[in-house]
This record gives sequence, structure tokens and C-alpha cells, in this order.
Amino acid sequence: MKFSKLSMLTVLIVLAIVMSSLVAFAEGNATSGKLNVNSATVEQLAAVPGLTPELAQKIVDYRNEMGDITNIDELKDVDGISPDILEQIKGHIGVEGIEGSDCTC
Repeated sequence: MKFSKLSMLTVLIVLAIVMSSLVAFAEGNATSGKLNVNSATVEQLAAVPGLTPELAQKIVDYRNEMGDITNIDELKDVDGISPDILEQIKGHIGVEGIEGSDCTC
């Protein structure tokens, strides 16, 4: 089977994106086994079961406006995060402070 140069380049780009996402996710999971909500990107949050890209963006917007999230239950204050969604995502995300921030998580 022959691949054109464009097809091969496309495959390599997709592979690079997937690998970089996995590395970033692993770094977020280094200490707790969960994605750190205070450092996660929209893309990483959107990959969490129960979160849509829109909800992930709202979490990042909330974090940018309010500062580091100090307790996972604080996510209930994010528009669109229902108690059911919060329970569903708790097993996948955690709260850790960011170096240099005021978070005492």
C-alpha cells in the first residue's frame, strides 16, 4: 500500500498531537492519578467523561476569572455543571495548587 507524502504528513501530525496530549495528561496525573483542574487545558478537560468542550471552556474561563480552584466542589459554581456532572467527573479530575499561586489546596 502506498501513502502519498500528504497522507503520511497528515498521519504524523495527528500522531504528534495525540502524543503531546497524552504527555500533558500524564503530567497532570503525576501525583494524584487525576487531571489537575488548575492546570488542564480546554482540550484536556473536554476529554474527561461527562464534560463537553463548552463546559471545559467554562471551567477554564471560571478559573481565569476567579483564580485557582481550591475544592473540586467549587465547580458547581460553573454555569452548566450540574450535581450529576460534578459526581461523574470527580473520579477523573483533582485539585492541586499551581506553584506561585495563592491556592492552599
